[in-house]
Amino acid sequence: MTSFGYISQGFRVVTKGFLLRMCPLLGAALFLSSQVLDAGNVPATQWFPLQKDNVWVLQLTNSDTRTISCLQASRSRSLVRGLFQEDVQLRGNSSGTLLGLGSTRHWQTLFRFNRRNGLKWGFNLTGESCSAEQANWITNKEIVVTPAGTFAGCRHLELAALTVTNSACAAADPSELWFAPNVGPVALKSANGDLYLLSSAKIGKQSLPPATNGVVATLTPDRDSYVNVASGIFCPPCVTSSPPCEIACRIGDAVTATAHFTFEVINQSPDPVTFTFPTSQQFDIDLIDQSGAIVKAWSDGQAFADIVTTLTMQPGQTNTFSGDILLADRQGHQLGGVYAAWAFLTDSSGPTVQATTSITVMLVESLDL
Repeated sequence: MTSFGYISQGFRVVTKGFLLRMCPLLGAALFLSSQVLDAGNVPATQWFPLQKDNVWVLQLTNSDTRTISCLQASRSRSLVRGLFQEDVQLRGNSSGTLLGLGSTRHWQTLFRFNRRNGLKWGFNLTGESCSAEQANWITNKEIVVTPAGTFAGCRHLELAALTVTNSACAAADPSELWFAPNVGPVALKSANGDLYLLSSAKIGKQSLPPATNGVVATLTPDRDSYVNVASGIFCPPCVTSSPPCEIACRIGDAVTATAHFTFEVINQSPDPVTFTFPTSQQFDIDLIDQSGAIVKAWSDGQAFADIVTTLTMQPGQTNTFSGDILLADRQGHQLGGVYAAWAFLTDSSGPTVQATTSITVMLVESLDL
């Protein structure tokens, strides 16, 4: 079963409904390091693109959807519907701030993309007491897995009603938002805690998820989580002083886990499909950290014959590729944290067939802990 809704926050996973297990995406795209931005040095519209006719469709597990759309756009502002309860005009500046104009008819700071995590600011789009909200960034390096793709380097915003203690006022909606660089909102949590994930989008000339031309893929790890054990000297704690504690310390060697991935490619089109590869290598698997950087690849250290190869898949045919990755980075340091795994065919036309999943790697001092 294909599952979505994985959002990394350190070692915590935000899920909803059946999204309790980190499973592979079907035909998903990965948006990685080339799109990861420094929040303080880029225009706000790179975090929230505001071209006319941009549309983001976010879906709940029961098929309920919320749509955010840019209805009009001038040189300096855009009319956005579906983000808040009322339409709002948005405009960005080069310092990373997105301003909003609601029924109060004066511009307010809505999203401070240049703000450090934990520093709060407030706004009120309607001027009514129940509309006063407080915002702050929780993290700025998260991986979000959605039906439309896997996004690295996301910023996570928390919104709260300033008058929530007043029983006549509803909680803030949305209560949380996730923004991916050059994409915009990829996840949204409603006031009652429902998690909506990006299912499709049109951003300028880009459409998500990308067309698959009838060839789809899945990527499955042998486990959802792995344990790396660091080397060091380990001294068990003393539990008694009578007789005196004489438990010996020991030297522990590092133990680095290996992840086994299965990359399955299926031709669901009615016609044969041929892929051409510039070398004998036909696929690869990259591990990407939460900032969007590639830390390890299956092909690292391998040699491939410098000959052109081809792969022809008949309608309904399945090809399975597999690869093992030692969970240490390219400098040999053991991995620890949440990582996206991206598998793709290395055909000459680029990674048109790809799939992603996510894994967690726990870095511990001793298995005895």
